[in-house]
Amino acid sequence: MKNNFKILLAFGVALLSLSACKKDEVKVYAEPDSSPKLTASTTAANLNPASPTSDAIGFNWTSVNYGYDAVVSYVLQISQKDSNFTTTANTTEVSVVNGSRTFTVEELNRELVKILPYNKEAVVAARVLTYVGVRKAVTYSNVLTFTATPYKVLIPYPSLWIAGNFQGWSPSTAPTIASEKDDGRYEGYIYFNDANPEFKMVKGNDWSFGDYGDGGGGKLTNGGDNLKITTGVGFYLLKGNTDKATGPDAMTWSYLKTTWGIIGNAIPGTGWDSDVDMVFDPASLTWSVTLDMQPGEFKFRANHSWDDPNPNFGDNNSDGIPEFKGENIKITEAAKYQVVLDLSSAGPKNYSYMIKKQ
Repeated sequence: MKNNFKILLAFGVALLSLSACKKDEVKVYAEPDSSPKLTASTTAANLNPASPTSDAIGFNWTSVNYGYDAVVSYVLQISQKDSNFTTTANTTEVSVVNGSRTFTVEELNRELVKILPYNKEAVVAARVLTYVGVRKAVTYSNVLTFTATPYKVLIPYPSLWIAGNFQGWSPSTAPTIASEKDDGRYEGYIYFNDANPEFKMVKGNDWSFGDYGDGGGGKLTNGGDNLKITTGVGFYLLKGNTDKATGPDAMTWSYLKTTWGIIGNAIPGTGWDSDVDMVFDPASLTWSVTLDMQPGEFKFRANHSWDDPNPNFGDNNSDGIPEFKGENIKITEAAKYQVVLDLSSAGPKNYSYMIKKQ
């Protein structure tokens, strides 16, 4: 009986001890003492592509104390103005350390082209967020704005200059078609704004380099008559295979008039059965459409057809560079989007597209 009493007494003491431990437990909460204060070196970032390593803009911000010895993470967010930093489609993030970060022209441009169109001045918003752990106890700085005009970085492919009546017969200002593999096979998209376009494929940016003209029957020849298109004003896929090419297509040329649309199950009510047409802008040489989209996939398609020679584009790397017959492009959030396709700069890695949440 005494032994039983001792056991019960020991059990009761243990319960009291456990209860006391729970009452004495100290919980620590991450509570910042203030929000960071953000300032910038300029309100107009000069993105001059000729000076990629020059400073474009510098940011400074105050530190945040969470009340204990915590590792504080800092992230600089740059976003489309009035977008409220809502999605990755309109916001880019750069992990930074406490204090300051200066962006060169090249660095800032690399971030801005993720969220903004090329060659168009825009007002950009920026703020700093801080957090501990896995984005816990997040704080935000004040929002400031600056202007910038992002530019497109082009790969200098071997090229032919398309000089003709549609642009004043000036090779130095002519659009180009490019050879990705430097194998004599050139292609690119040209907007002919003349109803009866005539042109030459010039071997350099002035006539002294020589040119290719019409050899008859779809053939090219050195010099020769003007090449002519008979299907009027439009946006054309133009190809030229010079004497460096091998096989039956050497010294040939061809053209295909194109209109562009998007197709896929990311488009409510259409799916993969029909295209939504895009609208061409002669000023920017881009195709665009604004529409509601849902989680799903889509591709860019020319002339409402999957059949050759009509091209279609996907994206194999989710990097905004469309690839010929590439993988479907994914939409993860239902919203209204503007979709822009830019095929104006010759060379496959110089093509681009943007998806911007409205």
